[in-house]
Amino acid sequence: FGINTQGEETQLYSGNDQNLPLNFINASTYPKIRMNWYAVDTITRTSPQLSYWRVLYQPLPEAALNPIAYFSFLDSLQQGQEGRLQIALENLSPYHMDSMLVKFKIIDANNVSHDFGEKRFRPLPGNDTLIVDYNFNADAFVGNNTLLIEANPNNDQPEYYHPNNIAYMNMTVKKDMTNPLLDVTFDGVHILDKDIVSAKPFIKIELKDENQYLKLNDSSLITVQLVRPNSSSIETIAIDGTICKFIPAHESDNRKNSAYIEYRPTLEIDGVYKLIVEGKDKTGNKAGNSAKYEVNFTVENKPSITNVLNYPNPFSTSTQFVFTLTGSEVPSQFKIQILSVTGKVVREITRNEIGNLRIGRNITDYRWDGKDQYGQLLGNGVYLYRVVSSIENKNIELRKNTQVDKYFQNGYGKLYIMR
Repeated sequence: FGINTQGEETQLYSGNDQNLPLNFINASTYPKIRMNWYAVDTITRTSPQLSYWRVLYQPLPEAALNPIAYFSFLDSLQQGQEGRLQIALENLSPYHMDSMLVKFKIIDANNVSHDFGEKRFRPLPGNDTLIVDYNFNADAFVGNNTLLIEANPNNDQPEYYHPNNIAYMNMTVKKDMTNPLLDVTFDGVHILDKDIVSAKPFIKIELKDENQYLKLNDSSLITVQLVRPNSSSIETIAIDGTICKFIPAHESDNRKNSAYIEYRPTLEIDGVYKLIVEGKDKTGNKAGNSAKYEVNFTVENKPSITNVLNYPNPFSTSTQFVFTLTGSEVPSQFKIQILSVTGKVVREITRNEIGNLRIGRNITDYRWDGKDQYGQLLGNGVYLYRVVSSIENKNIELRKNTQVDKYFQNGYGKLYIMR
């Protein structure tokens, strides 16, 4: 009797041949056979007995997944995190099997099955074991899923028994729900609305995401727009790699997921501009919880400097200097001279001491401690100070500021030391 894949039997032969070749049976149609001996003698009532009954055949190999021998699987993944499955596949028989095909499926949270790929591994000799090692990306399957693995699918090569080639594993993919962060600086500084900036600013836009697996490597994740003075039209800035350059997050850096825009425009029109920036992560979460970053900034192409104030004033231990620069270049020469009321220079603070200058508002990192050129504390009282500044030996024009200028007379300010 031939037994088909549905377990149904069909009689294929009846007789008493002493030697019967079985090549007339189609093994694909009838992978199994059953034989039955039935004999009857109605005359002498002595039924013949079999001396022996032998079937000569080549046995099939038998493979099986064996997680006890080796198993490694992370059943909870962040969206974007690469999954990896490792499981032992053994040949339980002494018979050789050719290169092993393994198929993978995902059954999603809605109980829908998705083919997830297949991979062919090395041959599996008799009584040998190989490790099925498979990396996969399950970003599209957020929620609770089942990963199915099937060795030797669709009877890729003949095998004795198939159910032990199949395994199911529960797997959860956690959706990325956290918004990324935007950080925008002008020449390294976070500006206030309508602050003065350089006519040739270096605008750096950083997009940061906590998900280290979904790298910010696509320039379309950041949109930069500009509204020019006396205009209502919004201009989208093209990322051309020169004036506006995109720097993706490093694929190899598992500690940080940050992408940058470096925007270096030349703004030839004086007035108030508006910068509009939008950012999102790889799953579509928007920076700032869907709000755009907008800031107005002021450009004045003509180089100028306001009168320099010191703060605090009066002071006892130290004071800083506050002023505003316009244009596109910082002064090549800049120094502050402290004078006695008689006009004697008692201290000259150099550009190197003051530190970095920038176009726009400046509050010096340098703090003057009230000491003279020789490191001696100056006495309490009133002192005068003035600023000497130039760009390539050309004096910088004084920028009027009615709130500040009232504290100066003929370019000199007053500071007070009170200890």
